[in-house]
Amino acid sequence: MATLTDKSRKPKAPIGSKPSAKGLAGSVLSTKATVLGTKTTAPNALRNVARVADMRSQYAVKPSKKQAGNSAIAPLAAPAVARDAIREPATLFDRMGRLLDQPLRSESDVVRMVDAGLPAAAFTQLTSVLNIDHGLIAPESTIRRRVQDNMRFTTDESERMVRIARIHALAVDLFGDDAAAQAWLTAPAAYVPGAAAVTPYKLSVTDAGARLVEEMLLRTAHGVF
Repeated sequence: MATLTDKSRKPKAPIGSKPSAKGLAGSVLSTKATVLGTKTTAPNALRNVARVADMRSQYAVKPSKKQAGNSAIAPLAAPAVARDAIREPATLFDRMGRLLDQPLRSESDVVRMVDAGLPAAAFTQLTSVLNIDHGLIAPESTIRRRVQDNMRFTTDESERMVRIARIHALAVDLFGDDAAAQAWLTAPAAYVPGAAAVTPYKLSVTDAGARLVEEMLLRTAHGVF
């Protein structure tokens, strides 16, 4: 004869049964979605995914066949490895190094490079890949002289090139595509309240402006709005 205690017990799930897709998704989002040390909720995580997807779709500009064939940011030549070996993705410094035609592996390398001054080849590489106004780096006459005489750029000029290369590399990480990143970086918008619309590339000429652009990219990538 069943007692009240027996009736009140909830039946256990059969061994080997699987949780529902809805329950599993909620569990993963609630336990693993962490942003800058702060736990996020499932709705916030879903909104972040939707926002990034919308941005990528909005700026998904496919390069022409000619551009695609001449892309200077080609993947690094990988050595022969086993079939099951996992290739590590390009880091921020890898992307910056390719844009500037310089070997970069850490922030220390960037500091040393800026102190020494970027060579003319770095400017040529950067401007051949990115659609930027040369005046963002230095006056046209100055650039012409540096390139013709194969001179190094000054610290200030080198810093401008590094800032532009950095925000482009961050944008590629977010959008997942070089052309889409450039489309966003060349689109004017009112990023500073009360100021005229400006492109992220132009905004990044100054240190403060570059920090603002980096913050927008990182906050969007990590779901912090």
